[in-house]
Amino acid sequence: MEEEYLATLTKISTARGSFLIEKVGNELRIRRKSKPTHPRTKSIGLNHSLLSDRRLSGKEYSGIERCRRELLGWRTYYLDPRVSMRRAARAMEVDDIGALGENIAPFLSRLKSEENRNYRTIL
Repeated sequence: MEEEYLATLTKISTARGSFLIEKVGNELRIRRKSKPTHPRTKSIGLNHSLLSDRRLSGKEYSGIERCRRELLGWRTYYLDPRVSMRRAARAMEVDDIGALGENIAPFLSRLKSEENRNYRTIL
């Protein structure tokens, strides 16, 4: 990692207070809740992000913990129109289109019948 920063944002997406993780010179600084004026430091060039370092957990690093929990809820999709989305799919109840879009037809069918307003929004 060459650069990493994490900050609490205001409603208009500007940084509020000090950065929780920031690059200063040739190091990354990590602010602790109980000792914000004495941050931990790590060298630049780590083979992982500080956000993924589970040692930065607990009350001291509650902002980092909140960010991790948020990212755990994210889903990434790669809609593959060449193969996965073209396969025949039987009618079934699905709550997700699948990582490659393989369940998009049954998902849209269920959405159309159960939540027509949301279906029209997608169209």
